[in-house]
Amino acid sequence: MAQSNEWSDKAETTLRHMFNAGASAALIADAVEKTRSAVCGKIKRLKLHRESGPIMTRYTSKPHKKPTPAPLPKFITEPATQPVSILAAKRHHCRAVLDQRDPNGLAMFCGARKVAGSPWCAKHKRKFVITAYVGRA
Repeated sequence: MAQSNEWSDKAETTLRHMFNAGASAALIADAVEKTRSAVCGKIKRLKLHRESGPIMTRYTSKPHKKPTPAPLPKFITEPATQPVSILAAKRHHCRAVLDQRDPNGLAMFCGARKVAGSPWCAKHKRKFVITAYVGRA
């Protein structure tokens, strides 16, 4: 393919005719023995426009959906228990310290049955333990 910077009248006429006929820049480039890029530049400088064709629009992405939050845990109603004195607490009693005092002035524990692997009952564990949130903030 011979490369030159000058366009002959014949090459320019061929370009206009083929462009108006709907030929692609690559086909026109082969016919006038120029590069596709040179043809595109010449079309732009001559301000040639296609009479009709699809209107090019930018692709718009779909709006991002926010992830649905995890469902909240259902509240567990536990049977009412009596507070237990610090001295009377057994291995299965919740170790959450209450604001109440026994007759001797000693602290009182919750007294409910504790959750396995935790020193607290389910109610106090929900209050005292913060679980890590995994996901996007």
